[in-house]
Amino acid sequence: MRTLLRSLPLLTLALLPARLPADTNRVAVAVVVHPGNPLDGLTQAELGRVLRQEKQFWDDASAIELHLPGPGLPGRALLLAECGAETEAALKKQWLSRLFRGQSRREPAQHDSPAAVAAKVAAQPRALGLLPASGLPAGVKVLAIEGRKPGDAGYALTEAPLQP
Repeated sequence: MRTLLRSLPLLTLALLPARLPADTNRVAVAVVVHPGNPLDGLTQAELGRVLRQEKQFWDDASAIELHLPGPGLPGRALLLAECGAETEAALKKQWLSRLFRGQSRREPAQHDSPAAVAAKVAAQPRALGLLPASGLPAGVKVLAIEGRKPGDAGYALTEAPLQP
């Protein structure tokens, strides 16, 4: 027992570094809109309402066109978290439930690449999408979330990097 108690601090120090890097490897996800969209930012709560399709119209009453990353792409884990869904099946059920209850117009468009999301957002004046913040293409406008954009200290929209 004494040997275990004496080695406890060493065990704790040995385990500590394995837990620390979790936040240092986070990948920022940008919320993007068409460059002509007058909006400059959203709160994280507003973004959650848009992604859950609880808010479906911009302030000018035009429909928000959601273009989202498909399963396995950067931004998808953030989407699941913001929608409160633990699995892809739960997210699909949430969206379909809103659709069948008449609370949404359609299921959001899901694309197989960040380039496809960017192309749709750049082409549609009322579109909103999620993209990896690194290497953002021309033709989209990045919204601030809680007053911060990707790269700013304290930017909240991050997710763990995809595992190969």
